[in-house]
Amino acid sequence: MVCKKRALWKRFKNSRSDTDYAAHRAYSNHLSVEIKAAKRTYELRVANSKDPKILYKYISNRLTGPVRNPQLRNENGVIVTDDEIIANLFAETFAQSYTRETVTNTTPLLSTPKVNFALSDIAFPEELIKIKLSKLKSTTSPRPDGITPTVLNKCAETVCIPLKILMTQSFQNSQLPEDRSLAI
Repeated sequence: MVCKKRALWKRFKNSRSDTDYAAHRAYSNHLSVEIKAAKRTYELRVANSKDPKILYKYISNRLTGPVRNPQLRNENGVIVTDDEIIANLFAETFAQSYTRETVTNTTPLLSTPKVNFALSDIAFPEELIKIKLSKLKSTTSPRPDGITPTVLNKCAETVCIPLKILMTQSFQNSQLPEDRSLAI
């Protein structure tokens, strides 16, 4: 349809007749309507898709530039650029929207006795790690190390012991490996 529109435009450029121009305009308007309808249909298909990756891909393609923090003005009218101050301004604004209730006015939600757990009770059983690895979606992106979820799924039996050791040491030392904070 775009090629036909271009051909009609070329015909008008050569002939300079009003009928050729009218034909070009009519077809151009028809093409615009068709493109908008096709775009609407595509966006509905993306929105109704069961796979969230399709939606995220569409959204990232629609973003025209990098996502930036908004420019805010403080109470003095000065534009704030510091991320921490921006976060605090947002927090103050949202805090003003909520009311604080006293504890005496609330009723307990659960009547069951509280069970105290200590952080030392947390364990990383190999069977649970195997189950979690086997449930990884093969469509998700690999980590920065390049290991795909499919590889982790297929090698769950072998990888679960090193992962258990890694997670236990990470928990005991209260540190995550630096590359765990990275994503693709």
